[in-house]
Amino acid sequence: MSTQQIFCLDFETTGLNPYYNDIIELAIKQLGVKEAYTTFIMPSIDVSKPREGGISNIVPSKVTEITGITDKVLQEKGISTKDAILGLFEYLQSQCDTSKPIYLVAHNGTLFDFLFLKKYIRKYMDDFTVGYLRILENIKYIDSMLFARLFMGSERVNQPGLCRKYNVKNRAEHRALGDVQALEKIYKYMCQEYSNYKKQDKNYYLDNPEAIIEDCLV
Repeated sequence: MSTQQIFCLDFETTGLNPYYNDIIELAIKQLGVKEAYTTFIMPSIDVSKPREGGISNIVPSKVTEITGITDKVLQEKGISTKDAILGLFEYLQSQCDTSKPIYLVAHNGTLFDFLFLKKYIRKYMDDFTVGYLRILENIKYIDSMLFARLFMGSERVNQPGLCRKYNVKNRAEHRALGDVQALEKIYKYMCQEYSNYKKQDKNYYLDNPEAIIEDCLV
């Protein structure tokens, strides 16, 4: 197992626009570590006022159909967005040497998960402890979709497609923890395949995530 500090991250949201929509569930898990952090999130929305498109409920019906997450679930189990983001950083602090690089892996993260995360980091920065700010200085981002495109040619590189390719069963698809657990397995397989593709030792890219970032920037 890699000695690097690598974490898989996933958000479920009310829509696909990171600048307009809200997160309603998150999960983050370190590779090779049993403990994960996951929570439902109750967005700070005035449900008495219709939202864009006439939607007055918290979770659009289409999102509920995909995820199974309902307004009732969020009202009963959700915590505030600020508490969820601070909880994410508390989890990182509990798992990490905060003086070393911390790699966050998300599928399509560049256009989705990382944008949501950065939005809330900016919003709640004043509530960050010194430890959280140290983490923030050391975070590095890996988009596993861009990683897959480095060496998979015309293959389908969405997460369900990669699950099929590597025979990974996602027992809770479109739920944050299920997607994170599946991504953890996919990422390990991808690192092995890319190491072979680049004629490196089997675990080279698992042990050297910075090299993945550099290749994705080329």
